[in-house]
Amino acid sequence: NNKIYAAAVTPVVTNAVGLTLNGDTYTSGTPIATCGKHTLVITGVGGYTQTIGFTVLPTVINVTDGGVYAVAVNPVINNAVGLALNGEAHTSGTQISRVGNHEILITGVGGYTRSVSFTVTESSNIAADAKYMDSVAVNVPNAVDLKVDGETVANGTLVDLIGEHTLTVIGIGSYERKYEFTVTPTLTVSEGQVFGKPVKILLIKATMLLDGEEINADTDVSKHGRHTLVIKGTGDYTETITFKYSNPNLSLTLFISIPVAIAAAAAAAIVFLKRRRVL
Repeated sequence: NNKIYAAAVTPVVTNAVGLTLNGDTYTSGTPIATCGKHTLVITGVGGYTQTIGFTVLPTVINVTDGGVYAVAVNPVINNAVGLALNGEAHTSGTQISRVGNHEILITGVGGYTRSVSFTVTESSNIAADAKYMDSVAVNVPNAVDLKVDGETVANGTLVDLIGEHTLTVIGIGSYERKYEFTVTPTLTVSEGQVFGKPVKILLIKATMLLDGEEINADTDVSKHGRHTLVIKGTGDYTETITFKYSNPNLSLTLFISIPVAIAAAAAAAIVFLKRRRVL
């Protein structure tokens, strides 16, 4: 009496006048597989009765209570009276791929219930703390909702604003997971680089300051000397690059003009001295 069985049981009662199972006529030796709380009543002569209560547990395959799964699951529960997934009727063996926290409620005879809770996680192409050059397209199948920087986006949306971003994956049952990532720019200049000819700064999707002045279009740098490019993106993203344009023609001009100037000054001095001697 009051035993619990993890599989079907086959009660054998050979000398009874009558048998009932849960109020219905029962034949000795018939397997009892349906999960739930069962009552077997044995009747004999002279008003004799004996009641045996026992429980048959549900057989749950392919999912465990508290389990976390990175792929879709196919729970199989064949001996239940009824199944509900997140409050909706569910058929044993049906694939569950939706991201989130799920609950299967199993009902059996005699008011028996059991819940199995588990989580299906997302497959995301965006990794936490990852950096992507120029852009990245969000690819997270089976999510209930996706948000980038707080704004709802469709799966496949291209994120191309330079800077720091947050992807929020929302699933069933209050499931939420965040991924911080950064989109970095491809630039035509790099830190410490020296150019021997004018260089073009290509406009990107960020605020760009060249020597303290904001630029809003592709810009040629042709002024001799050091330059500073500051990039400000979303979040706290900032990048500062110092580079130099060294004009070879300017250096050659200086190389030639200085000796010429010295020679001219020397010639002028000689002429001056000769004039003084004449006087």
